[in-house]
Amino acid sequence: MKRWGMNLKARIAALSFHHKQVVLVVAINALCLALASVLFFSTNIISFERNLKAELASKSALVRRSTAAALAFYDRDAARALIDAFSSDHTVRQASVFDAYHQVFAQYRRDGVQLIAWQDLSSDFYAEQDGVISSFEPIELDGQTVGYFFISADNTALDEQTRSYAQIIVGVFCLSLFLAYILSLYGQRLMSGPISKLVEVVGHVTQNQRYDRRLRVERKDEVGTLIKGFNAMLDVIQDREKQLKKNGERLETLVEVRTRQLYQRANYDALTRLPNRHLLMDRMEHGIDHAKRNPKNLGVLFLDLDRFKVINDNLGHAIGDELLKKVAARLVKAVRADDSVCRWGGDEFVIFLEHLRRPEYAGRVAEKIIDALKAPFELNGHSLHISTSIGISVYPKDGEDSTTLLKHADISMYQAKGKGAGHYCFFESHMSAMSLERLDMESKLHRALENNEFSLHYQPKVDLKTGTVSGVEALLRWEQPELGRVSPAEFIPLAEEVGLINRIGLWVLAEACQQNKTWQQQGFDPIRVAVNLCASQLADNKLADDILSLLKAYQLDPCYLEVEITENVFIDAPKSVYRTLQRLRNVGVHISLDDFGTGYSSMSYLRDLPVDSLKVDGGFVRGLGNDAASDGIVQATVTLAHSLGLSVVAECVETPAQSEYLRELNCDYVQGYLYGRPVPAQQLPLTRRADLDQPLSPAAELS
Repeated sequence: MKRWGMNLKARIAALSFHHKQVVLVVAINALCLALASVLFFSTNIISFERNLKAELASKSALVRRSTAAALAFYDRDAARALIDAFSSDHTVRQASVFDAYHQVFAQYRRDGVQLIAWQDLSSDFYAEQDGVISSFEPIELDGQTVGYFFISADNTALDEQTRSYAQIIVGVFCLSLFLAYILSLYGQRLMSGPISKLVEVVGHVTQNQRYDRRLRVERKDEVGTLIKGFNAMLDVIQDREKQLKKNGERLETLVEVRTRQLYQRANYDALTRLPNRHLLMDRMEHGIDHAKRNPKNLGVLFLDLDRFKVINDNLGHAIGDELLKKVAARLVKAVRADDSVCRWGGDEFVIFLEHLRRPEYAGRVAEKIIDALKAPFELNGHSLHISTSIGISVYPKDGEDSTTLLKHADISMYQAKGKGAGHYCFFESHMSAMSLERLDMESKLHRALENNEFSLHYQPKVDLKTGTVSGVEALLRWEQPELGRVSPAEFIPLAEEVGLINRIGLWVLAEACQQNKTWQQQGFDPIRVAVNLCASQLADNKLADDILSLLKAYQLDPCYLEVEITENVFIDAPKSVYRTLQRLRNVGVHISLDDFGTGYSSMSYLRDLPVDSLKVDGGFVRGLGNDAASDGIVQATVTLAHSLGLSVVAECVETPAQSEYLRELNCDYVQGYLYGRPVPAQQLPLTRRADLDQPLSPAAELS
């Protein structure tokens, strides 16, 4: 039973809302009809039964009144005549009249009916059993009992009436159920029709994912409110779908853009938009694979911009970045469309040449690139000049893989730098050993400061008018335990390249200040010590503070310190360099312009420079007396300097004739081997008066 109930419940749950409504209405109607039928049936049967009993009682009363006289006069015939009248009533089974002595006086029985004896009778007024109803009552006359009357009748009329009523009720019940079903269908359509349409729309929306269908609101009841709410919900969903679609399209666009951006970032330089090293390596591998199948030459050009660090440090990274972009644009224009120009990093570029007919053609491309960079770059009011050093390696002669080709091109680029700015060099096998030597020197240079391998030598500067040593120039020397004495021309450019020059320069300043103060404490006449500063030092905003701190630490008067800078430092120099020099000059530090005449000299900027003296380049001094151009340049420099209130120092003076000629030109100071080579501090002749016509003899050690 429980299982059957669960199955019925499951089946009902599986019905549609429409059928559930019909079942519910029919079930309610059936229940109501059943209750009404039971009530109707019970009422009518009870009423009919009462009527039967009342009729039987009426018959009994009529017979008892009629037979009372017959019993009184003991008239059996009259009594029989009355009793025999029941033969016409097919419902009467038996009718018996008993006298006062309980003897049968008269009786009637239907065929087949067994007579009931006196002893079987009871005093109950009504008796009903086995479909028979009976009545047994006394017959009285004038208040005295003269006899008794018993009558029994069939209850078949009641059964027939019951069956008739049952048939009628069943018919009415079935008809009512049928009508209830028909009416429930119709009512359901009226009531749940909109809900069915709502279900249909929900199915449409679910299956097709379309939210454009709406239901008409024709009712003002709860269903109408539901439909309005559903339509409003669809409006919201449709708006959301449109918004999601737009957002999805925007997201797809954004993903596409971000994908391109990620590809761009992964394969292209963010500043110059050139391929980066990752994309270059990929192109080189592809080119080498193709060259292996179809033998041909490939070229790799490794470029490093000359003097870029000076420009970047002096003018700032913003100008440096703009310069790199303009250089990249010129490089792209200088090569073929199928060649790859890549920014390797910093101020380095790599050009990959495919379809190279002959190896020497790579040199022509290098020359074209060098020429393309000769024109000045105009940036923010600055006219910048820059060149490049180029190293070249060729596939397959110099390597058969991208890593080897790049390494050899890099090595040859440093060889090109050794020739000076604006040169190129093809790779040769012996260069690998030279590159290893350079790496070894770089490693040793990093340890030189910690190991106290640096020292300062001092070269005297002589006053031509008095012949006395008025100052010295501090020159850096490196005594490496394994390499011996390393030339400054080798390690100073390397220190600038690897970023050690500022640390080394600060050490030189500290050592020079300390030594000058020591000389003064030893009783020697105060002199000025000159220290060379490079462009990267001047680009350091802390330089002036560092120098002033050193002067304070060693208690050295600023007038006894001189800093020498080359005129190339001022080309495209930012205002911060001028401010640094002016600040030093304001406190008394002497500023000297070294190698004057070798750079991009300009009379207009010379007038505004915060300098105290000019140093004539040794190349002009060596030509004095032998080269009219050198004579004219030196004479013009002295005249110009004096007109600007500057003193003049001539360096690389090696002969008395040169010294005499300079004295005739009214040059203020001289410096060179004629008056003394650079020597350690202990060997410097500070107190000896120079003989202007003879070279200074080696100085005695200071005691």
